[in-house]
Amino acid sequence: MTRRHGDDDRRGDAPVCVAHVVDDETAAAVTAELAPDGYRVSRVTDLHALRSAVARERSAIAVVDLAGSGGDLRQVLRELRGDHRTARVPLLVLVPALPTSEELLPFGGIADDYVVRPWTPGELRTRLAWVVRRGGDLSPMAALTGLPGSALAREELTRRLSSGETFAYCRLDLDGFAAFNEVYGYGRGDQLILVLAAALRRVTADLSEQPFVAHVDGGDFVLICAAEQARPACRDIADMFEADSEQLYDEGERVRGALRVVDRRGHAHDVPFVTVSAGVATNEHRTFAGPHQVADVSREMLAFAKRSTGSSIGVDRRKT
Repeated sequence: MTRRHGDDDRRGDAPVCVAHVVDDETAAAVTAELAPDGYRVSRVTDLHALRSAVARERSAIAVVDLAGSGGDLRQVLRELRGDHRTARVPLLVLVPALPTSEELLPFGGIADDYVVRPWTPGELRTRLAWVVRRGGDLSPMAALTGLPGSALAREELTRRLSSGETFAYCRLDLDGFAAFNEVYGYGRGDQLILVLAAALRRVTADLSEQPFVAHVDGGDFVLICAAEQARPACRDIADMFEADSEQLYDEGERVRGALRVVDRRGHAHDVPFVTVSAGVATNEHRTFAGPHQVADVSREMLAFAKRSTGSSIGVDRRKT
């Protein structure tokens, strides 16, 4: 294994429902209702953890139970809509039987739909399917970059597995992106995402065997290519991104070579510029049970790569 800037070799792309549900009975009902459609339900009981959970899970949908949510629910949902990472996530609110207009009014223009508890079998699935089809994280193309989205990435991965061809599934993600957004705001953060998207397009334009590029969410991208092309392609993408993104930093940061971030106590800290890490799973030396296992391995490799400083690549070399 070769290394670059700390390269390291070392769960899946199933759609996720982040559910803020207080009582266990309702949580179990949501899980049972969505299981046939392949959703993995991630439950949170702290309303203020909802936003970070949705962003972390790259969730397809969010379900919030009005019961037990308290008076902060409307503000939290507004924050979800105001964050570019979660603004397009389909949002459904569970409401008590026979809700009054006063109970529903605060969520107009924020939630995509609501379901009355207790719902009839299949109703929650039907409502969520309609909301997802209308838009959100599972739309075919990513709005910011115009690249294929997560649903098309899953379809392409499934197709390549079924074809029996040898390929590499690369998960690329921006390191230190949160600090950049904190300093410069989400508008310039979007520009940083576009720089990475451009690097992916330029590098893959020279690859053979029809590489596939998708924008999953935020600074998270997927590249599917020939196995032997994965490592050099990821290196070139990272190098190109680092060179082209320098223009997005203010002159003071460029001279200092680091971002100046102020913590909650008012103390200033220098943090590294944003870099790119990649996790690579390939069927070159092993077989996979399905697309979810491929995605799991790539995320595992990405997690190991992110332990190193600078742009890093983690490639799975295991044979089983």
